[in-house]
Amino acid sequence: MIKQHKLMLIAFIALLVPVGAVCAQQGWTQGQTIKQAGGPASVNAVYYDGENIWVVGAKGFVARSPDDGGTFQESVAGIDEGLNEVYKRGEHIWIVGDRGTILRSTDDGRSFIRTTSFPAGDSQGSEPVDLYSVLF
Repeated sequence: MIKQHKLMLIAFIALLVPVGAVCAQQGWTQGQTIKQAGGPASVNAVYYDGENIWVVGAKGFVARSPDDGGTFQESVAGIDEGLNEVYKRGEHIWIVGDRGTILRSTDDGRSFIRTTSFPAGDSQGSEPVDLYSVLF
């Protein structure tokens, strides 16, 4: 009787292992490499606004995906500093980055304007600080 229960338990476990492996494969899929100037982009932050996925990264990289990450369209920010965070509210987008970089867009990301670096500097020659977060 005990041998029969052991055999049934082994058979049951043998059936569960493949089912668990199949279920574990659901969810994550192979993604695409986001490109910047023909090579892989270094992405520092991702923001989803309910419609688009926004990414920012090294060397002034800004891009958006209107199709849940299927494709990314690079936007020209016109800077070389690393960008560390992006936040969107309505048609206004704010991006912060290295050396006090603050970018803003009031036209849903079609163009970006660099605001004064933070801190703006003083007469003693202080360097701007790197910014890592923006939230309103």
